Amino acid sequence: MADPQAVRAAWHDLGQLLAEKRRASGLSQQALAAQTNYSRSSIGSIETGIQHVNRAFWSKADDLLHAKGELVAGYHAAEALQREHQRPTQPAGESNATLFYSSSRPHELPESADKSQDPYPSPTSATEPRSENSWAALRQPYEVRGSANALARIVDSLVVPRTWEIDIPQDVSMMAAAVAALRDSYQHSRYGWAAERLPYWISVSDALMRDRSGGAVDERFSALAAAVYQVTSGVLLKLDSSAMAALAAERSAQAAAAGGNPLVIASSARAQVHTLLASQHSDAAVSLALASAQNLEKDLKPTDAALSIRGALVLRAAAAAARDEDRRSCHSLLEEATEIGKQLGRDDNLGWTAFGPTNVLLHKVSTAVDLGDAGTALDIAAGIDISSIMLPERRAMIYIDSARALLQWGKFERAFEAIRAAEEHAPEEVRQRSAVHGMIEDLARRSSTTLRRRVQSYCLSIGMAA
Repeated sequence: MADPQAVRAAWHDLGQLLAEKRRASGLSQQALAAQTNYSRSSIGSIETGIQHVNRAFWSKADDLLHAKGELVAGYHAAEALQREHQRPTQPAGESNATLFYSSSRPHELPESADKSQDPYPSPTSATEPRSENSWAALRQPYEVRGSANALARIVDSLVVPRTWEIDIPQDVSMMAAAVAALRDSYQHSRYGWAAERLPYWISVSDALMRDRSGGAVDERFSALAAAVYQVTSGVLLKLDSSAMAALAAERSAQAAAAGGNPLVIASSARAQVHTLLASQHSDAAVSLALASAQNLEKDLKPTDAALSIRGALVLRAAAAAARDEDRRSCHSLLEEATEIGKQLGRDDNLGWTAFGPTNVLLHKVSTAVDLGDAGTALDIAAGIDISSIMLPERRAMIYIDSARALLQWGKFERAFEAIRAAEEHAPEEVRQRSAVHGMIEDLARRSSTTLRRRVQSYCLSIGMAA
């Protein structure tokens, strides 16, 4: 059951988003009221979260304010939280499949869809979308209920498939909704939410792939199974289980190969590159990323989805080159990614890549830090508009990379503030990541007595041993 404070916060945040979009469009409350057939006082009450109105208003406002679906998605998220608050607690025997929300992706992928377009089937049922607004409403960080237990259940599901307990889904849209929710939760730094639900969907994916004979599994199900394993790999990396993350990435590649969609195959290769980087195999990471990017360029025309996945692979190769202290290759790859970003022409999240010109800049910051160029990293970071970064996890990373650069410079106070800013955007990225904990511990060791006390107090506040 949803916390009533979270429900109130969801409507309040949605109202604030409406006010921001209205002001950005240069409209007064009176002008918006006239165009939506509401009174000015009603618009004021909606913007403060006091008055709740139906979907028709939010759809109209979304169109008027050119919000690109954000307001409608926010409405569905707030409404879903309210329904969750009002409904009884889930019975013990209820299926995990009912616990998911779909992503707010309006398009449908028919069976005959062009494989050069976004490869993942989109939810077609009228389920409530998970959007950034719904995550933002949950301002208190979602903690894994026993992270060790959640990790153990994921590992157990990977090692000992429970396919005999699973009914293979017949409706692709239901599984698409679940996968979209898992991907959204990962990209919004809600690793605990994903971790608790992944074991069920790992078993579903295992059952789908084991049941396959002579291509019997719909290509769309193969793509979704590949996505489940890819999210699993990402969550395991966040929980510092790199060996099991590599296993999940390999399963993703196998499912992708079974489906045969070049975009899905390339996307799964990204997961493998991540695990190679995590295990310090930088040369292999560069080789796989570039080979996958070249195959994609050779096999498909340069659609937006193909450009996004290829650009994301080139950025991973640049990151690997930086880790290997190969400055020349890193800079060359960043320039290649810059050109792909220009071809795409915008920031987007096709194939769940979050690729675009802004993402290239984010990688220029992180690679500069890896190469020891703290000043360059901070100069680039200073020119990035945080509001242009689509995903909270990426916003947190720009602050974390800035903190790394500031630590290199010995600017401890500013590094501490950057870490705290990262937590504001993506709490679990700070609270759950051992790499960030290491930075905080380093900060505590090297800072003055006054700052050390503040850092120690902060450690307690995030559940980290001081």
